[in-house]
Amino acid sequence: MLSLIYELLRVLCVEQLLRGFRVDFFPGWDCHGLPIEQKALEQIKTEQRAALTPMDIRQTAKKFADEAIENQRSEFKRWGIMGDWGNAYFTFDPKFEVNHSIALQFLILQRFRFFNPFIGC
Repeated sequence: MLSLIYELLRVLCVEQLLRGFRVDFFPGWDCHGLPIEQKALEQIKTEQRAALTPMDIRQTAKKFADEAIENQRSEFKRWGIMGDWGNAYFTFDPKFEVNHSIALQFLILQRFRFFNPFIGC
């Protein structure tokens, strides 16, 4: 699904470029959480899994994610997908997490003013 979204974004970016507009495309990866940890654990022998601490699992998952990101990035470049590859974002990056925390704080301080629920009778 993510590849489809990237392809659609690429098509939109190319269309805007052909119209003469400047297009900034910052690629990014959602690379943390349970699915990536499970994929990383599949590479470890069953006997060694029991001895791993949660921090060990996260470090293993980060290494796995870094390898997957580099593979995907090189494939995207090879396919000719234009993007600001030097400024890509990753969800395990602390700056990304801080920005999301700031956005959540803003919503809380605004008391979710943007979300006006319908209150029925």
